[in-house]
Amino acid sequence: MLVDIVFFVLMNLKYKFHNIFMLLIAGIFFAITEGIPLDKISSVVKDGLGSIPDHLALIILFAAIIGKFMTESGANQRIADSVIKQGGTD
Repeated sequence: MLVDIVFFVLMNLKYKFHNIFMLLIAGIFFAITEGIPLDKISSVVKDGLGSIPDHLALIILFAAIIGKFMTESGANQRIADSVIKQGGTD
C-alpha cells in the first residue's frame, strides 16, 4: 500500500497528472498489487467510482457553499495574504 501512495504522489507532483485521472490509475495499480484478477478490476473500479457521489454529495455541496461565502466576504483573500506573508513568494 505504501508503494501505491508513493506512486500516486510521484505521478501527481512530478509529472503533473490530473488528480481524478491519477486516482483512477492509482486504484488500478493498487488492485493489481493487491492481487485482484485482471478480469475483475474493471468491475471493482466501476463499483468504487459509482459509490463516490453518494457519499460525497453533501460534502461537495457544503464546501461549495462555504467557498462562495468566503469569496463574497473577502475571507479567501485575507487567508491568501496571510499565507504569502508567512511563507513568502517564490
